[in-house]
Amino acid sequence: MKISALRVLTTTFMLTPLWWVLGTGFFVFHIAALLAAVAAPQALRPRDAFQYLLLTLISLLGLSMMMSAASGAADLSRVVAALNNISILLNGYIFYSFLNHSFRTNAGALDNLFKALGKVGLFSVVIGVPCVYLLFFRGVDSLSFPTLFGIMTPPQDNLLGLYQKSWLIDVDWFAESSIPRLTILSTNATSSAALIAFASYFFLASLNRGRRALSYAFIFALLCTMAATLTRGAILGVVIGLAIYFVLSLRKNRKLIVAGSVLAAVIGLTFAAPVLEAINSARQASSDTRFAIYEMSLDVTLNEGPLIGLGVKPRLDQTAIPIGSHSTILSLLVRGGLIGAALSFTLFLVIPVVWSAKALLRALAAGHVGDPRGYSIAMIAAMPSFLVYCIFQDIDAYAPLSAFLFAYLAVISFIAKGPYFSKAATAQGEDRAKAAPSRQAFWQPQRNSGR
Repeated sequence: MKISALRVLTTTFMLTPLWWVLGTGFFVFHIAALLAAVAAPQALRPRDAFQYLLLTLISLLGLSMMMSAASGAADLSRVVAALNNISILLNGYIFYSFLNHSFRTNAGALDNLFKALGKVGLFSVVIGVPCVYLLFFRGVDSLSFPTLFGIMTPPQDNLLGLYQKSWLIDVDWFAESSIPRLTILSTNATSSAALIAFASYFFLASLNRGRRALSYAFIFALLCTMAATLTRGAILGVVIGLAIYFVLSLRKNRKLIVAGSVLAAVIGLTFAAPVLEAINSARQASSDTRFAIYEMSLDVTLNEGPLIGLGVKPRLDQTAIPIGSHSTILSLLVRGGLIGAALSFTLFLVIPVVWSAKALLRALAAGHVGDPRGYSIAMIAAMPSFLVYCIFQDIDAYAPLSAFLFAYLAVISFIAKGPYFSKAATAQGEDRAKAAPSRQAFWQPQRNSGR
């Protein structure tokens, strides 16, 4: 039986929880990207500005890293880390290109991707809610188990060591604020929160439009799970994204419900302020370290390599983590200089916002029949989470999460500029609407009753 490259790729995404349990996430997605590239090399030919700019960025980072390594200015471990970051970006290019090609040539590719990634979102909530209970109500501050990789290898005091255990609950590593946080599916709470969020958006997109009760129950469980990560940026992104999701899903009396939602949000935030203040206070050490790293990243890069950067993210004596960490833009500034920062700003902030805006305008203009599968709602709603992550975290640090992010970019770009809202898609939507006339949909325009 012939197995398609698309099925291999979607299965790799779907089995993300298994890779987490086995401790193999750091290389499985590299293998999947390589298989996709070998199976469909024609898909890798750049077709849009995003692909050209991403290839330019990867080339710049490779050149800067090689210059740093050749000069002997960088420690070998930092060069290896930079090479890993470049390989994750290259994976991202392959995933983005291959999926875009699949969407254009395979009518079922989009459905298959949403179902596969959505299952990860469902898993994350199913396993996350019991962990929330253990964390908040039973006082459990540490919960982990050894991975298969950890059982088969000696203890590692490096990046590989992070994959020797799978943590469900782990204590924050800032000594001044040792607090337990949810860390399922990843190596730390921040990337765990982002992975949960994006997998959940895919799950919401995969739901049948009529299953509102299930979507509401899932969203409640998602918010509880996200809260346990104590990741402020990720929680904010999800709250904004879900607000967008609800507004776009409204069927009638939109202005009244939006106004009521805003009022409810104001009241809710007023009562939630003490809780938010407690979280912020507990995470203050993280904020202080983050902004100190940001300041050092700017100073060192502009003084030592302003044009093409340092090639690596050096670890200074006075910092617990390498400079350039905790921000995609600053990370690529340190490694690629001002050119790298400009490219990353365009790639991961400007272009995604443009795509999201175009998708929103096209969806609103097309109405229900022009949005036959309803995917655009959840994907537009995911944009705040994507922007928050790129501003405050590294897109090329964790291979599984990076794969999800580039898959998301492939989907939102296809919805924005591909044939998603084409006449054929509209006709498909009309046929479905005729087949089920009693089911009013999210995008159905309001009709004038003539009264």
